Amino acid sequence: MVHVKKFKEGPWRIPLYLVWGGSYAETALRMKARFGFVDTKDVGEGSFYLGRCMHLKNAGIIIIILGRWRSSPKTLSVLVHECFHAVEFVFDWRDIPHSNDTSEAWAYTLDNIFTTTLEMLNENP
Repeated sequence: MVHVKKFKEGPWRIPLYLVWGGSYAETALRMKARFGFVDTKDVGEGSFYLGRCMHLKNAGIIIIILGRWRSSPKTLSVLVHECFHAVEFVFDWRDIPHSNDTSEAWAYTLDNIFTTTLEMLNENP
């Protein structure tokens, strides 16, 4: 079953969604139904691509996409990787580059998005 959940309002102030739990084909169908969008990146059919983060600028949303979730060192690594891309999109949206002056804000935002995502995944594994 493919889950789609919207993050509660956070300091990033951009609609942020998490999509997880299905095969590539199942997720593509759910993405089209929910967002009117199909991910055309060739990621292979295999077991599932491990993760992806997308910034749909026209819709003004960010989507973190994961496969079937089971917590392990590899999936946690993929999760933090995709959360970092979400942080990049948030700060790009605000025209705030990464620098010594903004590094702590980036780190706190990554912490917040990662923790929130992990909580959502643990509610509906």
